Amino acid sequence: MNIRQHTAAIVFLVFLTIGIIGVGLVIGRSRKDNIVSSEVDITNDNSDKNNTGGLRRPPAPEIEDEDSFPSSSIGIGSDATSNSGGRSPLATFVEPTDIPTNSPLPTPLQTKLPTTMLPSGTPTSNNNNGNNMIPYIYPENSMSPPRSQRPPRGYFNYDSSQQSLYGPGYPVIGYDNKNELVVQYANNLWKLYRPPLPIPTSTAIAITNNLDNDNDNTDYQNSPYNYYYWDEFGPNNYGFGPWEDTLTKRNMRGNDNNQCGNVGNQSPIDIRLSGVACVEHHQIRSRAGDFRIGGNDNNIQLQILPSKLRIWVQRRPCRDLNNPVCSEPDPPHADFPNGWGGFSDMLHVDFKFPAEHRINGQTFDGEMQIYHIHPGRKRLPVVSVLIKVYEDDYHDDYDHNEGHNEYLQQVIDAYQYEHDTNMARCANNAIRHRRKNRRRRRLQTRAGGGGGATKTRKDEELATKNITIAYGAKGYNSTSDDTTIEDNTEANRGYAGGEKNVGEGDGDAGYSNIERLANATFGGSWEKLQRYANLSRGTDSNFTTQKEEHRRRLALRWNPYHESLIPTYYFYGYDGGLTEPPCTEIVSWFVMDKPMIISKNQLEQMKYILFTNVNGDTCEETSVHFHNSVARPIQETSNRQVWHCTRNDFVPDHERPT
Repeated sequence: MNIRQHTAAIVFLVFLTIGIIGVGLVIGRSRKDNIVSSEVDITNDNSDKNNTGGLRRPPAPEIEDEDSFPSSSIGIGSDATSNSGGRSPLATFVEPTDIPTNSPLPTPLQTKLPTTMLPSGTPTSNNNNGNNMIPYIYPENSMSPPRSQRPPRGYFNYDSSQQSLYGPGYPVIGYDNKNELVVQYANNLWKLYRPPLPIPTSTAIAITNNLDNDNDNTDYQNSPYNYYYWDEFGPNNYGFGPWEDTLTKRNMRGNDNNQCGNVGNQSPIDIRLSGVACVEHHQIRSRAGDFRIGGNDNNIQLQILPSKLRIWVQRRPCRDLNNPVCSEPDPPHADFPNGWGGFSDMLHVDFKFPAEHRINGQTFDGEMQIYHIHPGRKRLPVVSVLIKVYEDDYHDDYDHNEGHNEYLQQVIDAYQYEHDTNMARCANNAIRHRRKNRRRRRLQTRAGGGGGATKTRKDEELATKNITIAYGAKGYNSTSDDTTIEDNTEANRGYAGGEKNVGEGDGDAGYSNIERLANATFGGSWEKLQRYANLSRGTDSNFTTQKEEHRRRLALRWNPYHESLIPTYYFYGYDGGLTEPPCTEIVSWFVMDKPMIISKNQLEQMKYILFTNVNGDTCEETSVHFHNSVARPIQETSNRQVWHCTRNDFVPDHERPT
């Protein structure tokens, strides 16, 4: 190769290298532009729909109106809103895989004072995102009783940690008596549960007849630490009412009959079919009864108990339904299939959050449990309706009122009134105690002469005597609770609060126990406490108007079997036990296979009512929840028979030939 050829080759290689580098730069810039375009399309929901670059959120389904919403999507639609006069709808069978999944526990949302019956001037919603979200705030875990205090008989909670003192335990793998691996619960303190002592006969009779003109009777029913619910069905030495002696053989009071430590027949369970066929031959035939919430005939009581929201119904006069005296007025009742024979009276309805049962591993947001009693089989047939919150999978800022269940809202409003009434009683008791303590301290100062000299024991006794005389001269009964004089140094330690501390303003730092609890309940806000105190005084016109409205609404008969609450005829069945101590294995469960749909706001409101309720007399928190839950952990199914009744097994009664 000569010099000219050599030079030409070098020039060719140089131009080839420059060309390759240029092509690489062009390709790199093109890729960068595409990436930027994709990022814009992902984050900009209003970008051109015809632009093919980048990822897109799937479009939301078009809904013309509520009735046209496809029932297969989340279980609501024309069936849940039909005007059939309360008759259960013909619900399309829903396989477990059709039931919505992914229902983690809702996290507490920030707010100031959440309630639907708020004192005037209090914000109730946050519409910044247009989603009609009503923010509720409640503690993740209950704080009562403090670990330093010994709880009363009948107390238990849902603390499932290893340090729990009164909880249901935490799951471990162990061997049963057949040497098979099963799920057991270590540190299960429910096995040590002790029921409260029996109540007086006169009080028991008043409870049975719903004679709530005596406040003491109402206090017994609303406090599970004074009144053991299952005593009513025990032997005649402490049982009472028409169903006395029905569950005597179960001995639910006996210390040796606590079954919370049993494995294999407990509830709740993760429902999975065992392969047995449905043996029921007709739907659960229900009757609404004559009872109503509110009005002059108050046959139903709404109770905010530590572990549930309960609807308690008055018992019928006697158990012989063939006797006209016993037949009217009658509570809600149901005829269960498979040879139960006759109707079973409803005892109560419990609302639990989240749901205690699962279906093939799927969790639900809540559960409504309708308890009945059958005197023949001496068992408790229970209808369980799982509760699911409406969810929009396409939009994060969906309307939190979507899925609103108006029929259920009637009961929620009544519970809200009970909750706010308890808060108002607490506020007024705290104010009264504060005034009493101020008077006591002023009288102590007068009796002691106001000097700083050291007092002898005789001087202190004389001062106490002078205080007692002074209280009597002002018209106070020196033997009543209101004039009890205590020097509880533990209770009188001051503590910090937000805004203006309850009782602050005269320079003294003495607090009674109820004041300390009230300060915690109202977040140290004197303004918030005063607003609640005004509710019971009738000075808040907004609250008074709402109270009258919900009383008129609740004067109508309320049917626990209404189609809006039970949207299907079909169910899963199995035999188990109570989901609370003493966990007696006397329950036949009928778990409906289609959930009740409610809105996000309704779920949060019910949880707020349960988790933040206080005893109106003492201002003590009543809830026993743990991690926002009052649901017992899932129990071992073992070899139990679990079946599913579908349309293939029976058709609804209204489709049967006449």
